[in-house]
Amino acid sequence: MLTSDYCTRLKLELEESVKRQYSNTLLLSGGLDSTILAWIARPRHTLTVVWDKNSPDLRFAREVARRQNTIHTEVILNSEEYLSKIFRIVIQSLKTFSPMDVRNSVVSCAGLVTAKQLGYKAVMTGDGCDELFVGYKYLTKYFEDFEKLDIEMKRLWSIMEFSSKSLSNHLGIQLRAPFLDHQFLNYAKSIPLSQKVGKYLGKFLGKYILRICFLEEIGYDFAWRSKLAQEEGAGTVKLMSHFNDKYDNRDFQAKTQLALNEGVEISNKEQLQYYEIFRTYFCPPANERCISSRCPKCKGCIPSHSSYCRVCGSFPITPMKLPSR
Repeated sequence: MLTSDYCTRLKLELEESVKRQYSNTLLLSGGLDSTILAWIARPRHTLTVVWDKNSPDLRFAREVARRQNTIHTEVILNSEEYLSKIFRIVIQSLKTFSPMDVRNSVVSCAGLVTAKQLGYKAVMTGDGCDELFVGYKYLTKYFEDFEKLDIEMKRLWSIMEFSSKSLSNHLGIQLRAPFLDHQFLNYAKSIPLSQKVGKYLGKFLGKYILRICFLEEIGYDFAWRSKLAQEEGAGTVKLMSHFNDKYDNRDFQAKTQLALNEGVEISNKEQLQYYEIFRTYFCPPANERCISSRCPKCKGCIPSHSSYCRVCGSFPITPMKLPSR
């Protein structure tokens, strides 16, 4: 059972972390993570990036901005010219043509680009909260077995990376992430899983301790908002169909054959668009020298123990071992 002692300590630790990682500009989705940061930090500026006016995040973000009385900026992505610019920044800085990674990263990239254009020096994000507080949807399959969940959480902590860090370095703007502050990170890892997962209306939910401890401050609708993947909340999941008219079937087949000649298996028209941008900056993945293993789908270099390729996004995969010398 969650006790008031846990809430007191959590709030204190997170408030101190926000002080250390403070920025007066916050990337705001209106999800649990950024809403809590908005309440603690009281930023002057907030930025929300969505595909269009129908994206689920927009209504929640507007309400948070209204409550906190911020100078609020909304970025709408579904402009071909603007998207092309953002795609190039994402693909060049992350060296990827993975549809999932691009879809998720265009949100933070557009936010960082806009912040820099507006003259903001640093941006605060909620990066790390899902990883530390059992926020991802796929983790629900472990909720009935905390021993397996503990193993998966530790594996997740060992590999977690955040595209916003690479993007901010590429763009020359500072990134602040209170959930990833070293001191708070260690504290959050020490919180028992029994406090991070709990039942609400008969259903197990992750981030339980955050929902309960900040319920009074942020309100019922935000504390118990259903978890959406970033691409769902921001609406960039629509990119999957956005490129359907980009290539006719004959053109698509011809271009995928050219990619296959370079060792790359293209799955769909969205990925083909990203790969064509990728090739304007990088050689085919097969031409790179690897010291570990290669992805069977794109021949990109990956760690020998990995089942996910950050170059093309293939999952699950069995890495191709390089011939011994």
